[in-house]
Amino acid sequence: MSNVSVGAYPEMFKGYPDVVCVAELREMLGIGRQMAYSLVHDGEIKGIKIGREYKIAKLSIIEYVLQNVAGKQTADLRHALGI
Repeated sequence: MSNVSVGAYPEMFKGYPDVVCVAELREMLGIGRQMAYSLVHDGEIKGIKIGREYKIAKLSIIEYVLQNVAGKQTADLRHALGI
């Protein structure tokens, strides 16, 4: 797990179980099938394959979202400062 604190976000994706499938991942992030599988295959969102289906911890999705928000804010700040 990274240094991003997920403890501060207990309400994030509250209506979803602790472990979700790709279809639920798609709903949670509002993304398509190909993007969801790419995120899991590339390891950007950690998941495991059980039988024919991927299982993804909700915590991994929250961590992904928080990392990308933090990364975008840093990039925006750098752009604004011209560095």
